[in-house]
Amino acid sequence: MKFITTLLLCLFSGFVMAQTNNTPSYEEMLVGVWRFQEMRNQNNEKITHYERNGMKVLATGPTITLNQDMSYKKAFIPGKYDTGFWKFDSTSMQIQYRLYIDSTDFVGKSLIKKGLATKHSDGKYYENIVNYVYSITPGELILIKSQNLEIYRKGE
Repeated sequence: MKFITTLLLCLFSGFVMAQTNNTPSYEEMLVGVWRFQEMRNQNNEKITHYERNGMKVLATGPTITLNQDMSYKKAFIPGKYDTGFWKFDSTSMQIQYRLYIDSTDFVGKSLIKKGLATKHSDGKYYENIVNYVYSITPGELILIKSQNLEIYRKGE
């Protein structure tokens, strides 16, 4: 009986270890191109607009490219995109972006003056931006935005 119990324990431990090793990390799941699909409200209803600071805002999102080298690109409209570096904090479930800021233009100077952009070791200025992750699977990313959920699908 002891032999069977030990054998079953070893087999179960091996199964658990195999499952753990095959599970991709959050960073591995995040790498790729994420295309905005839709936004949903707190009642899980699809919405086309939401209110922010008293203004009606179109419920859209950028195409987000998260690269393995930890660089990123958020494309809002053709020719308009943000670039910088990203990392994932699994404790707070945040994608943390360092958005490159042109320190010589009006907006860049304003962000630096307000302390919203800081100089990093590469000599460039970056604004820190956070996306809170509601859930992530290998093919779907759901972000929290203004009490709503942004739904993204992975694809090229």
